[in-house]
Amino acid sequence: MKRIAITPGVPKELEGYKTWLKKRNFEYRVLDVYDQLVDNEILLLCGGADIGKKPERDKREIELIIQALIKNIPILGICRGMQIVNTFLQGSLHDDLDTDVKHCTSIKDIPTGNKKPSEFHAIKFDDRDLIMEVNSRHHQGIKSIADGLVPIAKSEDGLIEAAEHLYTDMLLVQWHPELEEVFDTDAEIFVSNWIHKILTKQL
Repeated sequence: MKRIAITPGVPKELEGYKTWLKKRNFEYRVLDVYDQLVDNEILLLCGGADIGKKPERDKREIELIIQALIKNIPILGICRGMQIVNTFLQGSLHDDLDTDVKHCTSIKDIPTGNKKPSEFHAIKFDDRDLIMEVNSRHHQGIKSIADGLVPIAKSEDGLIEAAEHLYTDMLLVQWHPELEEVFDTDAEIFVSNWIHKILTKQL
């Protein structure tokens, strides 16, 4: 069965990923703590807490990244997922971005009790005439990109917003295609098209 294997994060956020994948008619399973990856899957590394804040989650996701690379299983990394792949492959992160582009709404700007909103900004792809508006809710980001990863899109301040791997099927994005706020926009369609392409390739 061709499907997506999701790394569980915060239950409330996990529901957003499940809703998104159902809308696109993608089969998926949520990985349990001892589950192994199998052929014809895509490993989906979800967004969530900063690298280092949840050591057990970091350890589990690194184990899955290793499995995926050994078994040649495609990887989709979203936000934190992008960052943990880059860190595992010996790249580095900005701990707290400070640029003219707003990548994350400051806590002080949020009325008490309100949900943290996304910022929106443009990104430009390096090898094509494509500018895309993406949602953004992160304060960390790639500082130095790991060997083997190739940036494919950046924001105006030069931050890497999307990357691929030279030798394996991998897409890493800094935005959140799973959120309802971008469903059926270029930001979401770009990622969904990649998933479809990989699943079709595995037929």
